[in-house]
Amino acid sequence: MSLIKFQISYHTNFGQEIYVCGSIPELGNLDETGALKLTCEGEVWSAETESKTTGQIEYYYFLKEQGKTIRKEWGSHRRLQVEKSKMFFVQDLWKNKPYHGYLYSSAFTESIFFHEKANST
Repeated sequence: MSLIKFQISYHTNFGQEIYVCGSIPELGNLDETGALKLTCEGEVWSAETESKTTGQIEYYYFLKEQGKTIRKEWGSHRRLQVEKSKMFFVQDLWKNKPYHGYLYSSAFTESIFFHEKANST
C-alpha cells in the first residue's frame, strides 16, 4: 500500500471547495462524484489517501461551489507513477487556461494554423 499526499495552492472564495479526481478508486476512477475532497489551511489545500494501485495514475483538480463544479484545471490530466509501499508528496500549481487559449481551438489548429505532418524518410 502506498500513501499519496496532494497539495495545491489556490485562492478560493467562502463556500468553495477543491477536489482531486483520478484514475484510481480512492480518487473516484475519473468520476467526479467519487473525487477526494481537500481541506484548506489559508490558501493551501491538501488531502492524503492510501492506495493499493501501482503504476501510472492520472488526476486533476476541480473547484466546486454549492455542490456544482464551477471550474476545472485546463489541459491534459496530470500523471504520477506510483510504486508499492512508498509515500508520495505531490505539490502542484493550478493549471489555468492561457490568456491566448483561443489559439488552441479547432478553428485555429485545424484551419488557420493547419499543416500536413512531414513524412520521415
